[in-house]
Amino acid sequence: NEIDPCAEKQFSAITVYPGDGTACVIYRGTDGTVVGWKEDCTMTFADRIPAQADAVQYLEVAARQTPCPLRLAGHSKGGNLAVYAASLCSPATRGRILDVHSFDAPGQTRAVAEGEGYRSVAPRVRAYIPQSSVVGMLFSHTEDYVVVKASSFGLFQHNPYTWQIRGARFVAADQVTRASGAISAAMRHWFESLPPEKRRDYVDAL
Repeated sequence: NEIDPCAEKQFSAITVYPGDGTACVIYRGTDGTVVGWKEDCTMTFADRIPAQADAVQYLEVAARQTPCPLRLAGHSKGGNLAVYAASLCSPATRGRILDVHSFDAPGQTRAVAEGEGYRSVAPRVRAYIPQSSVVGMLFSHTEDYVVVKASSFGLFQHNPYTWQIRGARFVAADQVTRASGAISAAMRHWFESLPPEKRRDYVDAL
């Protein structure tokens, strides 16, 4: 767990051995610090944030410490870190990844999404978003995703404890809400209409 205000970095990860012969690398999402939220906003204009660089390094260290097949997972920014790490790690490590579970996580920048590593790992990504997803609809998503019914509404559905389950599975919905689609379209328009330096100014002012 590392919080560095000077580097504007908030990063946390853990490796879990569930007893099924795999090693699960799990990345934490945003915490309650200002640093964490600032780093999230930095994703709107930077090709790589500090936590993403750490995510790749952490995965490589975890891979060296165990011969087990690997599973990656994370919620929100943690899901973004999991997919990013799987895309940018070494080919040897990527070849050991069974799947990547991303829970209502923002997608990747165009530079990452168009890279060979991402294209290689995308079929192994299992993405889940709630019906009123906002965060999980941001940036590039080429992988398929499962829409999950939630007991809350709007942005409150970002909390995975509101997601509905039956037995060991999520309760699936047919599609995201109309509001979710409208908000994601508006956000994409905003990203595309402003150059990166203007987005940086906006984030710093905010």
